[in-house]
Amino acid sequence: MNSGRTPCNVMRIQVLHESLNFDISDIYDEIREDNALRDKGKIGKQLPLQIIGNKTKKIFFIGSHKIETLEELPEELSLEVTFDCREEPLIHHMARESGQKTYVT
Repeated sequence: MNSGRTPCNVMRIQVLHESLNFDISDIYDEIREDNALRDKGKIGKQLPLQIIGNKTKKIFFIGSHKIETLEELPEELSLEVTFDCREEPLIHHMARESGQKTYVT
């Protein structure tokens, strides 16, 4: 959410882990049926993405890392979002849902 009166831009999105590198390929501001992993790198918006003043915008992205088994996924990741209207990036810590490939904050 942009709680200010002027527009703010998302400049960078990173998924962080101490020993893994995640590639963020596509970024969306809406969910569409054609936003599938098979289309990775072919669709999506380039940054920056603008958030209008006093508005909320959901942003979706595809991130990937080559692993062999589900068990190789780390238990914790950090999501770092950099804005042009903030000096410091916003960081959310995420935990993997038990036995799943999804993470929650």
